[in-house]
Amino acid sequence: MSPPGVESFEEFASFAIPRLRRVAFAYCQDWHHADDAVQGALERVFAAWSRVRPGDAYGYTRTTLIRLLVSEGRRAWRRHEVTTDDVALHEPTRRHGDDDGDPAHGEQELFAVLAGLSDGQRAVVVLRYVENLSVAETAGVLGCGEGNVKSQAHAARRRLRALLGDPSTRGAQR
Repeated sequence: MSPPGVESFEEFASFAIPRLRRVAFAYCQDWHHADDAVQGALERVFAAWSRVRPGDAYGYTRTTLIRLLVSEGRRAWRRHEVTTDDVALHEPTRRHGDDDGDPAHGEQELFAVLAGLSDGQRAVVVLRYVENLSVAETAGVLGCGEGNVKSQAHAARRRLRALLGDPSTRGAQR
């Protein structure tokens, strides 16, 4: 089987960019950073395009994107705290004429709540519940064990319940 040509990569990229942007935004909460991360992931995938199996291009690119975002989040210059409760400061900026991949209003609220999770929890939630991957697939993307994925998902659900004020957790002391 011959490796796919540049045209097939361009077709793949034009198809995958909107979905990859949503995944990146769900993780990092910043459209500009999401665009940069998608571009970085696509650059890396293009360099390895001859080794990418045609049916697995999106999964390979999504894995590259998530690992890039997790890796960037570990850098000291990426760490910062937001010290305001003004929600308007956290909303994504919209570029004129760029509606591809922007979430609906309900998704924006979900993405804003995801900011309250740790990096590992957010990565698991994005892969498991936004991208609908199985525990095994999520573990493969993140390069960790299935038990870690389950633990992070459980902790994320507890944290989300606390953030959203779930009435069933009011009496629970854990």
